[in-house]
Amino acid sequence: MKNQLRTAAAAIGLLLAASLPAVSQTQPKQYDTALTELYGSAAPYTGTLKLTVSPDGIVRGYYFPSDGTALFIPVTGGQTGQSIWFDIGNGDMYHVDARVLDGSIIGTAVTHDNAQYTFVAKPES
Repeated sequence: MKNQLRTAAAAIGLLLAASLPAVSQTQPKQYDTALTELYGSAAPYTGTLKLTVSPDGIVRGYYFPSDGTALFIPVTGGQTGQSIWFDIGNGDMYHVDARVLDGSIIGTAVTHDNAQYTFVAKPES
């Protein structure tokens, strides 16, 4: 009788485990972006940012520049509360420090040679 109960409990456990998703992940969000030089042209660089933030604050995604200089550029970073930071490219393009305000990401970006930009990413509608 004990063996039958153990077998039944194990079978129920396996069925429950199989019905749960393997990984819990947030859906990607897409943003229209503008990078505007602080000491230079007032015309922004534009593009599309597609980000996923995991429940533990890991930021992953891709940046798609509007000027066609690249098909896509990897994005990695982190988020704690309303603070978010990420690198666009492999450390040689932009490092963004920002806050999430009403769904938008607003902050600054710095290049490897210290050029400074304002950074705005608004959710696509």
